[in-house]
Amino acid sequence: MRREAKFVGWFLLILGITSIAISCIIWAGGDFQANQTSCKAICGIGLLISEVFNPIMGNFIERSLDILIGSGFAFLGYLILKDTRS
Repeated sequence: MRREAKFVGWFLLILGITSIAISCIIWAGGDFQANQTSCKAICGIGLLISEVFNPIMGNFIERSLDILIGSGFAFLGYLILKDTRS
């Protein structure tokens, strides 16, 4: 059971760190999503905010949500790994 928990912990940790890194790279580069047809939950929120305010605010909120969710995954992975270490 501990081995499977370690795999899940490492997966969540790597997923969270990768999500944070990709979001920061996109945020620093200033890229906007080119095709809004495949928009899901997070970029849907960003699309709504960019329609109400402006595209820069929508991009800011979208990347902030990506970083927040990535941090949550990384923290959850860390907690699982910390629990299985003993």
